[in-house]
Order: sequence, then structure tokens, then C-alpha cells
Amino acid sequence: MIWSIAISTDNKYLLTTDRDYGDVKQFRISDGRMIKHYIAVSHSGIWSTITTPDSKYLFAGCRSGHLKQICLG
Repeated sequence: MIWSIAISTDNKYLLTTDRDYGDVKQFRISDGRMIKHYIAVSHSGIWSTITTPDSKYLFAGCRSGHLKQICLG
């Protein structure tokens, strides 16, 4: 189940997160293709996301209170 979404500031990527399994999926907006599947970024689930202004990183806030950084490059 998708719990949160984020769009990179350069409008190239749509990122979805999963509340139960802690997965992040990265889609290219131009053609809708999933280009990366980050499996089990957090075993406690991801509740919020945001990308950096330069679109290089995604920060994911986990239910456990941890913050995870993912390189989008």
C-alpha cells in the first residue's frame, strides 16, 4: 500500500513509499517507468518523504523515528 509520495524538485522522478514493508520505488515521470526499487529501507515502515532542492537525495521519515537518506543519482 502506498503511504506517501514525493516528486523531485527537478520534476524528473516520482517516489512512492510503503508503510508496512519500508520500500521506496522511484519512477521516471517522463515515461512512467519504475527505474529503482529500494527494498526494506526501514523495517518499521516509511511515513513521510521529501527530496533535497538539488534532487540528489530523498529523506524518508520512519515510524521508528529514524531518518533515512537515499541517493537518487
